[in-house]
Amino acid sequence: DGTETQAQGLEVLHDAEITGHASTHTELATFMQRLGAQPAVADLRLINTATRSYTSVQVIDFRLALSMRGAVQP
Repeated sequence: DGTETQAQGLEVLHDAEITGHASTHTELATFMQRLGAQPAVADLRLINTATRSYTSVQVIDFRLALSMRGAVQP
């Protein structure tokens, strides 16, 4: 009959945890804003932060929870 139908892929979420270090809370916030703005990111949450002192500097340890969208092709 000349009509075409397209199969739609299923959307799945992939969960990950990111552990890292930042120089400041401002840099951590900027990183989270840029990461959260990516089209594939469904959810981004800060789990915790802690300040750690090394010999001459302090760093911010952090853990993030990340959910990313992905399509499964039929």
